[in-house]
Amino acid sequence: MKEDIINPKRYTCNKLECLDFWLLAGLNPLVASAVKYVWRYKEKNGVEDLKKALVFLDKMKNTPKEMLYFTETEFFASDNLLENMSDIQRFIVNTSVQTTQEELYKVAISDMEIAINYLINKEYGELSD
Repeated sequence: MKEDIINPKRYTCNKLECLDFWLLAGLNPLVASAVKYVWRYKEKNGVEDLKKALVFLDKMKNTPKEMLYFTETEFFASDNLLENMSDIQRFIVNTSVQTTQEELYKVAISDMEIAINYLINKEYGELSD
């Protein structure tokens, strides 16, 4: 059976869709890409997606601050909206919103990286590079 390319299940399996989360949270595209990979990793490419998320977070962390924008958004997705995610996935997704705050973005990225590495180690028995 062919996959629905408009609304694939890996992005629509929660009450809140991945794209809607990005928009409500006002995420930078680099962080939004990382969230996408964390959002779908169980349904698509597993550890590869988690490692891709780390690549995008690294790009955000190493982009000069003057090239970034900060929407100062304060959106939080409740457990009810992210019902098909693990606690650690919800933590990563909701922590991504802190990257919209100029004074918090580096700490938030670090927290997300730690959580993603924890997932990689816990679920796949390996550590990222």
